[in-house]
Amino acid sequence: LKSGVETVNFIYGELEFDDFYKIMQSICQNFMSHMPSNEFVFLDLGCGAGSCMAAAVSLKNPINNLLVFSRVIGIDLMEAKLFECKKLMDYFSNSLAEVIGHSCGYVDI
Repeated sequence: LKSGVETVNFIYGELEFDDFYKIMQSICQNFMSHMPSNEFVFLDLGCGAGSCMAAAVSLKNPINNLLVFSRVIGIDLMEAKLFECKKLMDYFSNSLAEVIGHSCGYVDI
């Protein structure tokens, strides 16, 4: 870099819902299943359109069938992606509540 010139680069990429869900499901089965579900918070730095947050919201503990995360938080620098994420999380939270009979916990974007 030349003196006095600042360069900022962003690299953008999204993880697929299914792939991330499978990874998190494996982690839950192997490491988190003996703990109460409501003790975990999922923080997604660079949440993008929210696919990983949607996967985190839907994860259930295999032992007690309760949701794993009591709170899901997404942070991103790109306002357009945050808007997409908010729309997805609103839709996903409402759909999930209809399927499992209760809300998915606290979601913050």
